[in-house]
Amino acid sequence: MKIEDIMEMWGEDSHIDDKDLDNESLKIPNLHQKYLDIYSKEKRKLSDLKTQWKVLFQQRWEVVISKNGRPPEHNIRISKSELEKHYVAADESLQKAEKILNEQEGKVDYLKSVLSMLENRSFHINNAINWRKFVAGLG
Repeated sequence: MKIEDIMEMWGEDSHIDDKDLDNESLKIPNLHQKYLDIYSKEKRKLSDLKTQWKVLFQQRWEVVISKNGRPPEHNIRISKSELEKHYVAADESLQKAEKILNEQEGKVDYLKSVLSMLENRSFHINNAINWRKFVAGLG
């Protein structure tokens, strides 16, 4: 699922009808379940992508430190951090994989934020009800 699709869904679902607060309150569990399902799937996908990235990193690391995929014939000593920072990280296939991984992390973070808003939604509805009571002189 694309982040844009999730954002569009949340754009529709985040609206609270201030004239129907009781039904809005009843929708919270269904919305929470909907976004929790999406979050779980996307979190699992993120975990899979991280695993794939580690495998790809190892493969590309071996290619970068060797010549044409063969063990290096030299004894040049380069620190692991320097090698990863300057050579392996510059590998095109790793950059593509990292871009996909970063996009997936962004999607998971967005969904965490949506779930947090849903967890607080009942407080927002309660505040709206209390404000109406106060304005009406009942609270």
